[in-house]
Amino acid sequence: MIKLIDEYDIEVSHEAAVMAIDLYGVIEDFDGYIQRCDVDPEFYSVYRIEGIDESYVCVGDFSDIEDTKAYANQLCEKYRVGMVDNGIRDTERR
Repeated sequence: MIKLIDEYDIEVSHEAAVMAIDLYGVIEDFDGYIQRCDVDPEFYSVYRIEGIDESYVCVGDFSDIEDTKAYANQLCEKYRVGMVDNGIRDTERR
């Protein structure tokens, strides 16, 4: 099995302050769209929540929950923000 580690923390525009970091499990549906799925995820994504409208910007995809949490924690430190408590469990990937 190939391990997925794809970090792409793009630059934040000066108008959009980072409010928080979020992470959750996802699946790719039949049409190629990414859908949240914490029960039986295919992989995990990390998101920056930014701006007044709290837009979600995907900044990383990972195959392992441990790598996902580590990267999310790095971003929390970098932007000096908290992580959304979404109750993600340590589930096994498909």
